[in-house]
Amino acid sequence: MNEPPRLLDRFLVTDRVAIVSGSGRGIGAACARTLAEAGADVVLVARTKTDLDAVAAQVAELGRRSLTIAGDLQDTATAADVVERTLAEFGRLDILINNVGGSPPDQGSKPQRAFLDLDADYLDAAFHLNVTTALALSQQAVPPLLAGGDGAIVNISSAMAKNPDRGMLPGGTAKAALSYMTKLMSRDLAPRIRVNAVAPGSTWTPALERYYTAEELEAKIARTPMRRLGTAEDIALAVLFFASPASGYVTGEVLEVDGGIDGPNSPSVLPDLLSMSMPRAVVAVAPASTGRSAPLIQRLSSDARNTAGHAMSHAAPSVPSRLARRRCSRPASSVVPIGVYACPTTTQLALM
Repeated sequence: MNEPPRLLDRFLVTDRVAIVSGSGRGIGAACARTLAEAGADVVLVARTKTDLDAVAAQVAELGRRSLTIAGDLQDTATAADVVERTLAEFGRLDILINNVGGSPPDQGSKPQRAFLDLDADYLDAAFHLNVTTALALSQQAVPPLLAGGDGAIVNISSAMAKNPDRGMLPGGTAKAALSYMTKLMSRDLAPRIRVNAVAPGSTWTPALERYYTAEELEAKIARTPMRRLGTAEDIALAVLFFASPASGYVTGEVLEVDGGIDGPNSPSVLPDLLSMSMPRAVVAVAPASTGRSAPLIQRLSSDARNTAGHAMSHAAPSVPSRLARRRCSRPASSVVPIGVYACPTTTQLALM
């Protein structure tokens, strides 16, 4: 007599094939091991072959097969090669885990970057690393996922997608876009492919250890309701849920695996703009040739400020947006000072 299927069997992915990007270390490696333990064969993709070989050995110990592909998915042409080699090796594809992401490679010693140190290229790099790579690999994976009839895509987002923190604009913006792209993809690909995301909080990985001191990690823990950091396995178990039939009626969701935080838990390493030592700038208005008043901004020495009159000697308001523009009827050679304002950079002066 056949035994009825057990509910826990729905968490198995026996004989299914999964691609896990960024699977050389950390969360990606844990996802690959967890999927293998649940019965899947895995395709391991990362830039460093030695890391991939180590994870492949662990997969083999679990009795499953693996394919290692050393490549950089920031080159979106790599996505097609990954899927082609997966089909050549295993003949099918059932699960895609988009784990490539994080901070662009030139981040430096801390993940935070001051607002005035950002530029468009850096924001583009963060968006490409976290969002474009996931889109490119998903597009290549969709045809074989459709052929299987029960495909699953899981994107790895981040808690900072909903918890704004100082200095995290590029990564936070990109991860927020990835979370929302998850919802949009779920509508485009339903009902045959489910698309969900996991949003980890502070998780113990080599990257976290590289960026934070022991004291800073303790501060993170103190700000986390569960009073610990997450582990890569915590995230991998959530990924397994979304990859398996256990979540067969779930799509378009972002599961937060973050220890219960509802705000930033990193100690601030950036000074507040109002506490910075800033040069003073004189903001004045002079008429343009068209007859309309136009802003004229001058940076003056202390001697020049002293001769500009009492109107320029008052304390700087904390919010530059308090600037008042008014029509000036004086000759074009005249300058009418309307205030002295603290301003971080010459570039910022030009924008005021």
